[in-house]
Amino acid sequence: MSTYVNGLVRSLPSAWAEVDRLLEAAGEAEKQDPLLYSALCRVITVLLVSQIEYFVKQIADAYVGDVNSFSTFADSPLAMKRTFCQPYLSGLSDKEKEVESRTQLLIATFEALETRFVPSSFLKDGPEGTKNNNPSPSVIAKLCSNFGVKNVFGWFTESMLDSVFEDRISEIDALLDDLNNHLLESTAEYPYKTDPSRFKISAPKDQPGRGPSLWTDFLDDILRARHAIVHGSELTNRASVHELRVVRKKILVLQCGVLVVLCHHLTAVS
Repeated sequence: MSTYVNGLVRSLPSAWAEVDRLLEAAGEAEKQDPLLYSALCRVITVLLVSQIEYFVKQIADAYVGDVNSFSTFADSPLAMKRTFCQPYLSGLSDKEKEVESRTQLLIATFEALETRFVPSSFLKDGPEGTKNNNPSPSVIAKLCSNFGVKNVFGWFTESMLDSVFEDRISEIDALLDDLNNHLLESTAEYPYKTDPSRFKISAPKDQPGRGPSLWTDFLDDILRARHAIVHGSELTNRASVHELRVVRKKILVLQCGVLVVLCHHLTAVS
């Protein structure tokens, strides 16, 4: 039986089909119909953010599906158990010892039962309990933290993934092919066999953060562009179809990078 994560990797091309068709149409309209070209580029900018948000939800579905299918609650990472127990801790005082004691009791209780994880446990909140589900860097980092990966963007600092910001298309395409092939091979079975070091990806020594990340800045820029269009503060197009194609490729690299890190973590701690 193939893993859910492997299915997610295989589904990425079809998930991007709508955006790819719009990019093609924008390229055709660039010189022939400037007004249509501008409108298409603005729509694509919005859909790029939708793709990231969709992917975040699919991550939770895929990882939870694999853990439920191929493992048990007792054998799952401690961070996942703690995240699962959080809703049952509401109303407790802020006393650290009381919360920890109740958490340990809940974990022991769930381990003794045929407990199954649910994706919503890992998606329900943004940072600090907010209900903001926009795929901002903090929301993506929170999702990864719920699975036990702290400072996910710190993992990419000085990795091969950072090279995409040099905007050399051929090198980005080569990296994408390598990432995709590695994920297809390494997630075919559970436990996964992903190897972050292959892409010079490694856990940050300073877990809270290494300062500003190229990837967080990249995501913030996309979100600002999307919000300006959706909320009416920007009525003209500022991104060319070429720039949007590059952004699409960078998002795919980020998606693959997050998958590599999470797969490695779940395997390493299970």
